[in-house]
Amino acid sequence: MSKRDPTTGNNMINDNYNYIYLHENGDLIVKSKHADPNDFEDSDLVLKYWKINLDWRGDGYTFLISAKLSGANPDIINKWISDWGITDKDTENYLSVFKLNFTKTDIGFEVFDETEIIKGVGDTLFNSLYDYTLKMINNG
Repeated sequence: MSKRDPTTGNNMINDNYNYIYLHENGDLIVKSKHADPNDFEDSDLVLKYWKINLDWRGDGYTFLISAKLSGANPDIINKWISDWGITDKDTENYLSVFKLNFTKTDIGFEVFDETEIIKGVGDTLFNSLYDYTLKMINNG
């Protein structure tokens, strides 16, 4: 029986992944699942790398937020967001799976959990989620 991605309902394939690494210049470089992480994990040019299951939307969000936190070029992050179809509606699905709430404001969105102690703000739901994550890390 295959596992389903809770954010999309699509079947997940356990071996449908790639490696993506953050180059020191801010670029995100994709390597196939057949790549040997030893080839790039000890490189002085590689700041961080991720193993991403391409069938699980949550991996995409985790990767993009982590890459942004790690200093990836913002233009490249925005291109990945666009290419992967990460819209406000898509992010709304992601938030519901992880029991996060949001409201639309005059300037964008706020993302928060049930305590409402920390709120992430941004012009898109993704940017609000990123801001929420950053505040959680800094206050945790």
